[in-house]
Order: sequence, then structure tokens, then C-alpha cells
Amino acid sequence: QDFLHTTDFDFFSSAPSTSSNDFPIEFPNFPSTDIQQTATSLLYCYTCGEGFNNRKALYRHGKSTNHSTRPSKCHREVEAQGEEIQKTLGIQTSSDSDERRPVENLNNLKGPSDISLASLHLGQEDFLESTSFLENSEHDDDGESNISCFECKRIFTNRKALYRHGQQTNHRLRLRRATKVKGGPIRCTKCKYSTDKSMNFRAHLRRNHSETPRDNVEMCIGFIKVATSPDEKYKLIILNNRDEDFDRPTAPIHWHDGILSGVDEKDVARGTWLGIDEHGKVGMLLSITQPVDSKHTNAPSRGGIVNEFLKSGRDSSQFLENLKGKAESFNGFQFVGIERNPKSGLFEVRSLTNQLVDQIEITKWNDKFHVYSNSPPHIPFKKAEFGLKIFSESLENTDELDIDEIQRRLFEIATCRTHCFPDDQIRVQTGFPGDVYKPLTSIFVRFPESRRYGTRSHTLIIVDKEDNVTVLERRMEAAQKVEESTWHDEKIQFKL
Repeated sequence: QDFLHTTDFDFFSSAPSTSSNDFPIEFPNFPSTDIQQTATSLLYCYTCGEGFNNRKALYRHGKSTNHSTRPSKCHREVEAQGEEIQKTLGIQTSSDSDERRPVENLNNLKGPSDISLASLHLGQEDFLESTSFLENSEHDDDGESNISCFECKRIFTNRKALYRHGQQTNHRLRLRRATKVKGGPIRCTKCKYSTDKSMNFRAHLRRNHSETPRDNVEMCIGFIKVATSPDEKYKLIILNNRDEDFDRPTAPIHWHDGILSGVDEKDVARGTWLGIDEHGKVGMLLSITQPVDSKHTNAPSRGGIVNEFLKSGRDSSQFLENLKGKAESFNGFQFVGIERNPKSGLFEVRSLTNQLVDQIEITKWNDKFHVYSNSPPHIPFKKAEFGLKIFSESLENTDELDIDEIQRRLFEIATCRTHCFPDDQIRVQTGFPGDVYKPLTSIFVRFPESRRYGTRSHTLIIVDKEDNVTVLERRMEAAQKVEESTWHDEKIQFKL
């Protein structure tokens, strides 16, 4: 019953059609010509074939006639395919009982039609157990299944872990189907392309009909090194890559209202992704990547969080505690607050993430090296793990390096185009197939020429032991042809 309510009979019912691609609609004891005239009927009685416009009418008919109202495409097809489906699944029926037991060989099923019929014969619970969430799973080379939560997209290696997560968070664990299809493949209305897989269909739209993924892409990355001793030559080193639409209006780094930062001029709050004030307080904001259809259209601007932090006059603990109370009103974000400890003079790092976490909590990080990207730290993208490795190796002994050498090494990391592919976490959070999300798996992001999205600025912040601050922004001036774009440096120095 839950399965029927979930699907709304979508997979088993369809309006009769005279198309040559559709199977013929014929029912026992019911003339096919009459069915053809009832072209608006979506649901049919399994016993007599009478058509109904909605589920309630079908249920009332079943109660009054004692007919079986199990939904079906047509009586003859279910009867004809039932035995074949059972054979494909390896379902065995004992001679003493009609009870069927499912087995694991569901890989031979072809398309949503067979999967639906399989669920009809197995029942919802057995079907889910047999398929291990087939529609929402990707199997790796070792045969292990990675399944994700329908609501927060967090990945789990087995169904029990997913169920525990659901009990703790009250998230929905229903099979995901991005596009509802009634009895057939998904067909493009703009061309003749068709496919049984909704993910392939979305990729087709992006590649062929100018529906690029940039509105759904939020990729930035930030690296931080903090000194653990006042004797170290550099107290703080930050590298930030901003990935954004090349044509989005943005002001270069400059001082405004006591804050040194670039400005997103399209943002209603005229916010920023990275800023520092004259006392050395630093705010860094990264989005948590999420599909467009899961975003709140009326959510407040995330870009204003950095400005609010730098103007608040409160320390990071107090500010983050206040932000925690209203974090759920925003779309996905990860905020990192950095400030000096008044006693030791060393910098401390705290962060808050509002999505893909079991609880929204403030975290204080005590490590020397840090990386933040567009997923929570406990489920990092592969490129974040790779980036942290090369960042820590490159800057392990900075006492022997001058500032020019540090900047050279940071830019080398910022422009790294090594693809950490495949990455299930990026795939799940974006909803893109591999050929679309692959460009996002590198630190420096570049799509093919037709997509004007990618890494458009690098920002370095270096604070030495004498509290001298050097901020260097390298930004791209986008040309019509991306490969002809030019890069410009803006360097600002001051003392805390």
C-alpha cells in the first residue's frame, strides 16, 4: 500500500494510446474500442478492465464489486510478462504456497517497466531488499553498493547505515527518480532523443539545448595553515579559489567599510566569499553544493555572512552561536571564521556547516593544515583530500621560505588541473553524470569552451610573525573566448 501511494500508480498506469510504440490495450471481457474512447482514463480495474480517472474511484469500484484493483498496464501484459519476470528474477514459488522469495540477480532487468513489474511481483519491502535501492545506487569495482539519502544526499555503504541515518534525522529514504515517466522512456520535446535514465536525459539537455549546469554548480576551495608556535615565521597562510560564472559582475579586492575583499555585485547583499579586517579577523564562505530544485528560492543571501562577521564586533564563537540559530533558513553553506587569540597572538579556526550534517554544530579545529570545499569536512571531495596533501607537503617548512616563494607555491596549487575522478560525493551532490561533473573534480576548474564557468580568481593572505599582512588577488578578465582571457594581480599590504 505504501508503494502504491509512493508511485501514484505512475509506473503501472498510462492513458491508452494508438501510437505504434505503445503496446495494444486489450482486456478480457472488455472491448478494446471502448477503452480507446476513454483516452483520459489513467487507472484500470485488473479484473474487468474498467477505466477510472483517479485512485479513489478505482478503490470505490473495487469495494463495490470485490474486483482486484491492483494497477496494471493491461491485464494481458501482466499475465504474459509475469512468468518471464519471475524467471529473470529467479523467484521460486512453492507448490504449497503462493509465497515467493526474492533473490539477488536483478541486474538483468531492462528499464523502468521491468523494474516496476518486478516490484509488483516481489512486494515493496522484498523489492527494496533485492535491489538495494537499485535506482539510487552505483556499484564500485568491488561490488559494494553506495546508496544515498534522498533528502541530504549523504552516501552510505549499506542499507542498515542508511536506515539508522533516517531514524536519527527523519530524512526521507525513498527511491529517487528525478523525472516522472508514465510507462515508457523519457523523450526530449526539442529533438528525437530518448532514454530510460533520467540522469542521461538531464545530461542531454545540458549538452545539446544550452541547459548548462552552471546554475547548479557551486565549487570553491580554501586552504589554511595556522602557526602552532609564536616562533614560526608565518602565523597564517590562506589560499582561496573562487569558481563562478565568468560573466557574473564582481568588483576586485579593495577596502570598504573597514573590510578588505572582493564584492559580488550581483548579490543583493553585495557580499563576498573571503574578507579580512584591519585586526586580522578573516571570514571565508563556501556553498554546500546542492541540486537547483532543492534550494529555497526565498532564502537570505549567504554572501552577506562574511560582511556581517567582520562588522559584528563579536568573536567567532559568539558570532557562530548566533549564526547557528538561523542557519537552516539559508541554502547550503560552510562558514569558516579565523581570528587571533588575544593571549597567544596565534590564529584559531572555527567553522559551521548547515547541510549534509546530522546536527548543525560549531567546530573548533586544532590542526595546522585545513581544507574546506563544498561538502562538510567529514565527507570531503576527493580533490579536497588531494589538495590538502599537496598543500601540507609544499608548506611544511615555511620558516626557510621568503614570501615570494610561498606565493609561487600557492599559485602552483591553485592552478592544479589534476582530476580526482570519479568522485561519488560530487556526483550525488550535483546530480550530474560522470561526463558532466568530471571538470569539477580538479582544484582549478575548467569546462569546455561552451560553458562560461570555472575558477576565476585566486586570493592569498599571508600574515608573518610581526603581524605584517600581504593580500594578493589574481583575477581573470574573461574574454569572449575563455583561452584568450587575461589575468591581473592586485597586491595590498598593511600591518595589524
